[in-house]
Amino acid sequence: MELILIPGIFLAFFLSLLVFSKQNKAVSDYCLGALFMVYGITILLGLAEALNRTYGYPWPGLISTSAPLIFLHGPLLWFYIKSLTVRQFRFRPVYLLHFM
Repeated sequence: MELILIPGIFLAFFLSLLVFSKQNKAVSDYCLGALFMVYGITILLGLAEALNRTYGYPWPGLISTSAPLIFLHGPLLWFYIKSLTVRQFRFRPVYLLHFM
C-alpha cells in the first residue's frame, strides 16, 4: 500500500508547487493548487492511518484524520470547474456555504 501512496503524495505536492509557482496566476490556478494540496494532505493522512494501524495504534490521535478532508474534494473541484467556465469568476462569501 505504501508503494502506491508515497508517489501519490509526492505528485500531489509537486503539482501544487508547480501551480503556485506559475507566473500570472488566475483564480482557477489557485483553485487547482488548493485542490492538489488537499489531495496530498488527504493521502498523507491516509498513509499515516495505515501505518498507525500496522504498528498497533501507537498514535491514537491519527485515527480517522483523513475522513473530514475528503469532504473538501467536491467543493474545491466545483470551484475549479466554475472558475474555468465562468468568464469573470470571483469568489463570493456566499460560496463558503459549500464547505459546510
